[in-house]
Amino acid sequence: MHALVTRHLLDEEMNQVSDWFGVGGIQKLVRLPLPPEERAHLARHLEQLELLANQEESMQAELAKVAMGRKDMQLLMTVPGVGYYTAVGLVAEIGDIHRFPDKGHLASYAGLVSKADNSGETVSDHRPVKKGNMVLKSFLCTAVKGMLKSGQTTAVTAFYHEKAKSRPAQKALVAAARKLAGEVWKILTFEVPYSEQDAGFTERKEKRMRKTAEEIVPEITLEQLEALAGRVGGKAEVLQQLQAEAGDANEEGNNAG
Repeated sequence: MHALVTRHLLDEEMNQVSDWFGVGGIQKLVRLPLPPEERAHLARHLEQLELLANQEESMQAELAKVAMGRKDMQLLMTVPGVGYYTAVGLVAEIGDIHRFPDKGHLASYAGLVSKADNSGETVSDHRPVKKGNMVLKSFLCTAVKGMLKSGQTTAVTAFYHEKAKSRPAQKALVAAARKLAGEVWKILTFEVPYSEQDAGFTERKEKRMRKTAEEIVPEITLEQLEALAGRVGGKAEVLQQLQAEAGDANEEGNNAG
């Protein structure tokens, strides 16, 4: 959609819009002086956004229901900035916390620990971070961002701000995520709430979780699934074409590499 606007030199029209996909932003987008064929493209983009939004709402309700029945996820929600969505993601990626004998092992599994890069008596000052579970690492970094955004002062946020004085923000974020991984290990291993939790803040998050969980998620019957399969199957020729195009694109990319 950004490319569509730029293509017709209409960026200036949208410069005063802070959120293109808020109510006002979308209304502004549809009123841009676009030719008919581009309005058709814009309509398709908006249809895709609507579909994604509907799926996201349904998934959030399902995840909230999962978190409602899990003590470990609710304990993680005592961390400022960790809602039910992030809590579900953390538990899903960590699995059984007892796989990790200490917090260092969990941090290493998440790819948050620098690997040794030494030769003889020489120790490198630029040790790269070990590769690990990138999804878990992303959730932990997201949790740190949530803590910072919450405005709550904790040992993790203080650690981030101290690191950010002497290193790039992204490296400070990863360092703080490593510290948070230790707190997550402690919470899940000993089944205790976060030591610096704000009880009122946690209660508000739980209230939002309960409200989201109450949203009705329609059950899909076998008949509905079969009907959907029939409609998709009716597009077999188009899907085969898309699959072939995707294969050609991958092959070109491999050859270029």
